Amino acid sequence: MQTAAPPIRSARWIAADVETTALSSGAGRVIEVAAILFSLDPAGPPHAEFASLVNPGVTLSQETIDLTGITQADVDQAPPPERVYGRLIEFMRGADYGIAHSSEFDAAWLSMEFDRLGLPMPTLPLLCTVSLSRRLLGRAVRRHKLASLVDHFGIQQQGAHRALSDTLALVAVFRKLAAMLPPDREWPALVASCKVARFQAPPVVQPVIVPVAAEPERVVYLDAGREVLPAFGGPDLCPGGCAGGGS
Repeated sequence: MQTAAPPIRSARWIAADVETTALSSGAGRVIEVAAILFSLDPAGPPHAEFASLVNPGVTLSQETIDLTGITQADVDQAPPPERVYGRLIEFMRGADYGIAHSSEFDAAWLSMEFDRLGLPMPTLPLLCTVSLSRRLLGRAVRRHKLASLVDHFGIQQQGAHRALSDTLALVAVFRKLAAMLPPDREWPALVASCKVARFQAPPVVQPVIVPVAAEPERVVYLDAGREVLPAFGGPDLCPGGCAGGGS
């Protein structure tokens, strides 16, 4: 018997974003990844963040450096992919649903990086916020890029084209979009509006949660090796695909 999916407002969501060296996952590597665990319910679990640069052993183009602000020295000093993605898997465990903006882009990049290491891709219904924006806003915005939605909703963002900054902006946009749904419109109706993708799951093992003394509303997560997972301050997923979305 299948377990009923939790309503979207009480669910544990994970938002993710990657910065890459190319537009296609077959032509480059991920150099930064971020994820945020959160709930739409103010009384739900605390917000937690994961972000890391990644050193895939490649030379960055000047175009990548100019777009992201990430330098060759930043990448050279970053942890290797196996360390970053092992921690990311630990961080993602326990989430009910995932979101990304142009989600097939982020999913393709993470799948490629996980496949390189023989790591299982977590199973989550994955919602594309480009599709959700098109459904709820229609022609109220000219384009459904993340930057356009940030402007539309009057969201303050610093450091666009960095993974954590874009993920924080994504969560803020998703909260605005979710607030437009009628109170009784829960997950089944949302799925009808925006299709989801599923990936292979690791077993669900809840990481150890440790309160941050200086910031009681935040937590840090410890992975299976009891190393800290950093908490930082601060496919038809779309009709015709999610082109024209992105950050």
